[in-house]
Amino acid sequence: MKSFPISPGSAGAVGMVVLLALVMLGLMALIASFGWSARHASFEVSRHGLRIAGAIYGRTIALKDLDADGARAVNLRENPDLALVVRTNGCGMPGYAAGWFRTRSRQRALAFVTDPAHVACIPTRLGYILLLSTPEPAQLIDALRDATREDNWPPA
Repeated sequence: MKSFPISPGSAGAVGMVVLLALVMLGLMALIASFGWSARHASFEVSRHGLRIAGAIYGRTIALKDLDADGARAVNLRENPDLALVVRTNGCGMPGYAAGWFRTRSRQRALAFVTDPAHVACIPTRLGYILLLSTPEPAQLIDALRDATREDNWPPA
């Protein structure tokens, strides 16, 4: 028996394999970061605003841009108009929705939802609402309201 090797592939073929491997590693890192943030993101209220920390779509939103008086605790299962129906730029995995969505009522929403039964719905003056899962959404809303009234901040 005689064996004959394949002619070496072009540098372009090898480069394409390396590029695809790098893209796949990047996607794996992105998916891992979503999984991590589903358990480690937090919402921090201060005199400066609401900081969404530990999430890819996290940011700080100034108090003046939040409508704390219009905020309410909601159960998304009981408020079908707030259901996240179209993901425009974000992550939608079972048990975690993060990023930009449209609600059934066509509102733009920046969502960080892990438990649809416990969500703080906070309107902004920036053209979207915030949907934030937290075990005690009413306490988050109360902290926002206190922060907007400087004489009550910091809370006792």
